[in-house]
Amino acid sequence: MKINPSQLAGLQTYRTQSQPTRQEQTGKVKEDRLEISSATREMHTKFETERHERVQALKQQVENGEYKVDPSQVAKNMISFWSAK
Repeated sequence: MKINPSQLAGLQTYRTQSQPTRQEQTGKVKEDRLEISSATREMHTKFETERHERVQALKQQVENGEYKVDPSQVAKNMISFWSAK
């Protein structure tokens, strides 16, 4: 069997993964943290408010029978969605 250098690259990756990390050696465990800025929270709140208002308006239109679907726009959106993939 002939061993190529490309086959040895996988062994090196395994060795580095099997060695204990410095964190494991010291016994300290770091935790992942996520911090969201106040500006991001404001944007999220504004987005949720606008979305809720839009959904309520659409629900009202559907209940009143005023909501109309534009078939050509639906077809265009479907084509652009499927052609982008």
